[in-house]
Amino acid sequence: MNVISTISMIPKKSSAVADAAVKKIKHDGVISFVEAAANRIYYDLIVWGFHLIFGSISREEMIQQAKGSDRYWEYGSSEKIEIRNDESGVPDLFAEYAGTYDVSRPFVCELDGGLLIGGDDPLVLTRNRKLVMETEKPIFGPRRGAAQADTPFHKRTGYSDRTTSDRMRQLCGGYVQSYNRFNDVPQFESVFPICRRAPSYGHWLLDQLPKIRGLERYKEATGRDPTVIVESDPPGWIRETLSLVGVDDVVPLDKPVARADSLVVSPSRESVPRNQQVYEPSREDVDWLRREMKSRAPVPSEELPDRIYISRENLGGRGRYVTNKEELKGVLKEFDVEWCTPETLSVAEQVRLYENAEVIIGPHGAGLINMVFAREAHVIELMNKPYPTYQHLAQLCGHEFKYLRCGGEGDHSSPIEVDTTDLRDMLANIEGVAASKP
Repeated sequence: MNVISTISMIPKKSSAVADAAVKKIKHDGVISFVEAAANRIYYDLIVWGFHLIFGSISREEMIQQAKGSDRYWEYGSSEKIEIRNDESGVPDLFAEYAGTYDVSRPFVCELDGGLLIGGDDPLVLTRNRKLVMETEKPIFGPRRGAAQADTPFHKRTGYSDRTTSDRMRQLCGGYVQSYNRFNDVPQFESVFPICRRAPSYGHWLLDQLPKIRGLERYKEATGRDPTVIVESDPPGWIRETLSLVGVDDVVPLDKPVARADSLVVSPSRESVPRNQQVYEPSREDVDWLRREMKSRAPVPSEELPDRIYISRENLGGRGRYVTNKEELKGVLKEFDVEWCTPETLSVAEQVRLYENAEVIIGPHGAGLINMVFAREAHVIELMNKPYPTYQHLAQLCGHEFKYLRCGGEGDHSSPIEVDTTDLRDMLANIEGVAASKP
């Protein structure tokens, strides 16, 4: 009797699992099935160990606990965000994401403190060993259509390269060290942890930086000024973006573990429409970012271009560079579009560059996030895979959005080839944009 026949004999109540297993074996083979099963068992053991030793506190539990101790403050407003279908006549790749999204009113709360376990991606525990899920990713529970439920340590492709076991090892190691009398364990009175849950600038800007609105509300309500905690060795753009929203004093968590009397927590929104259950695109957050960062960015001394192309040629392994670059440059030159490399600029310089832009063109990537600083721009995304991130962001910002499907083999990060004829036609059809005379 072969493996498929054996699985098919599983009782009816487990038929769904059996069907999935049979499909897996038929599609990928027995070895792949066994490897996947072993990984799932290993994963379940780690999650079981987590729940045995620690625990977690969800957003709902956190709200209930904070309200019970009168340490809960709301700010801003709830929003209804309408994402429209594309009516340009081209195939709408994002129709399934159109509709009205209810965005809850943001809040900030204070919890009894516990431990901050350091590293590139710090962990935050309450006094009774519960992991604060608002400081973890994923935040909102199982993804829509996910094969298995997301948990505090579930690796999420596209967001983090940290494995489940690495995360658990970090948590257990830090917890043990917190009781080592020979360790230098810093003690804070009150902390506001703000840590990126993904390595990219774009996720930081949209998902994490707006949490500073909660910090401002907490200061207003209590008169207290908690210590802002960031990762152990933050890149320069984390410090600079924080400074541009009014936070100049931060403390990198460069010790394995630290203690805090209280934790000040503001919710993380999920601003990228990936397949998660809850998606919270906030126009208030975008308006706040634009206002705060523009107000502190120095005014440039020289004239800036109003038509820009955002290159990824210097980003190495992060991919999506253009293979027919010279051909592309020829078309861009026809329309006076300037080739730009934002990573060579300070964040403040990027703010001013995009603020002045009327046309923004670029491959899918963090460089397009800065459209939040532009005013009524035309945005053209060079796209190899149909992700709706920038179509949605353009609508939040009030921009006109178009996309151009690009050739290229491989995954989301593979190089792309731009159809320059289609791009030329697209630019020529933008009102007020004409090719330069020869």
